Amino acid sequence: MAGLVVCRCFLGIFEAGFGAGAPYFLSLFYQRKELGFRVSLLLGMSPLANCFASALAYGITHITGSLEPWRLLFIIGMFTLCAYLSTGLSR
Repeated sequence: MAGLVVCRCFLGIFEAGFGAGAPYFLSLFYQRKELGFRVSLLLGMSPLANCFASALAYGITHITGSLEPWRLLFIIGMFTLCAYLSTGLSR
């Protein structure tokens, strides 16, 4: 249980850095007059992406099969990540 708490603490620390780091990272590429719109897209689309991901995870965990639902969710997530990285769009 202690390892899970430590892992959750590190996750919180790194997520806290994303809130300040994302606008800074965007400011390296966009001018001041464009930055507000880009940051609003980032913050505005986050709840929409969370809704879609939650609904998708709910559907995947209700698939009956030989694997536990959480393992199936992990496998599908890793497959989509590998498919994205193999397309070369991440460069």
